[in-house]
Amino acid sequence: MENTKNESLNFPMCDAHAHLGSGAETAARRAQGIRTALCGTDPENARLVQDACAQEALFAPTYGLHPWKTARFDVREMEPWLAKCRVIGEIGLDSVWCDVPAHDQRPAFARQLDIAREMGKRVLLHTKGCEAEIARMVAERNVPCVVHWYSCAQHLERYLDLDSYFTIGPDIFTNPAVREVARRAPRGRLLVETDGLSAVEWAQGKPTQPEKLGALLEKMLAEAAAIRGEAPEDLRCEAAEAYRQLYG
Repeated sequence: MENTKNESLNFPMCDAHAHLGSGAETAARRAQGIRTALCGTDPENARLVQDACAQEALFAPTYGLHPWKTARFDVREMEPWLAKCRVIGEIGLDSVWCDVPAHDQRPAFARQLDIAREMGKRVLLHTKGCEAEIARMVAERNVPCVVHWYSCAQHLERYLDLDSYFTIGPDIFTNPAVREVARRAPRGRLLVETDGLSAVEWAQGKPTQPEKLGALLEKMLAEAAAIRGEAPEDLRCEAAEAYRQLYG
């Protein structure tokens, strides 16, 4: 066991989905050696993410027109960015946390799915209140996906049938739906994410220091491993390999 534990330390700690935060957060990720998939959610934000990734080799970009931004931007403005990343997203639909009309969200999501299929790329999905519709649209186009922080008590089976990767968020300690994802995700298809420091603070209901991000990711992995009946060091290795497969 000691050899396995030591070997696991050779695998980096990976944050499979985050948004660009403050300079202090960026510096903390660099200092702690956290490999981070940073998401650019619109053309303006994508430029900032590109700059951050150019300055730090630990960071990898994902680009996609976020459903919250679909009333302000056109997918055509985002298309040059979609060609620059390995995984397109965060894209999807949301009927819970925003008031953007469905007639703005749905065409943008459908178009980005079509682009992903044409480019042969995986998509990173934002699913909130529209889980069944998103699963149907993804399945119709046969686009491989990463399901970001799935927290719905229903429809998980549909995403398992899509041969998805899954990321779990920082409410894994308290959210039954997230714990079910941790339990049922196929081996080698489970990663952990913070969604950025502000999301961590929202999930935990208290301020969090950037220096605590690495420890939180370790704690999340340990909790997921306990749910799955795996050794934490084994899950860390699996998550690091899954991150490499997705983001390089």
